[in-house]
Amino acid sequence: MLRPRRRLAAFVGLAAAYHAACWAAAGRTAGGRLTGQRVVSVDGSPVEPWQALLRLAAVPAAARALRPVHDEVAGTAVIEG
Repeated sequence: MLRPRRRLAAFVGLAAAYHAACWAAAGRTAGGRLTGQRVVSVDGSPVEPWQALLRLAAVPAAARALRPVHDEVAGTAVIEG
C-alpha cells in the first residue's frame, strides 16, 4: 500500500501525464470532448508535445493570475469544436 504522500505524488503524476498526452494526441481530454472544446496552437495546428507540457506547467500561474496565462505561455488557445 502506498503512503499518503506517495499516493498523492502518483496521482499528480498520472493526472499530468493524462492531460499532456490527451492535449498532444487529440487536442482534448474527456472533459473537453463533453464540453465541445479542444486545445490548438495559436496558428490552428495541433498542439505539440512540448506545448502540452509547457501549458500544464503554467497552470498554477494561471490559477494565481485568474486568466489563461498557461495558453499565452504555451502559444495555445481553447476553441469550440
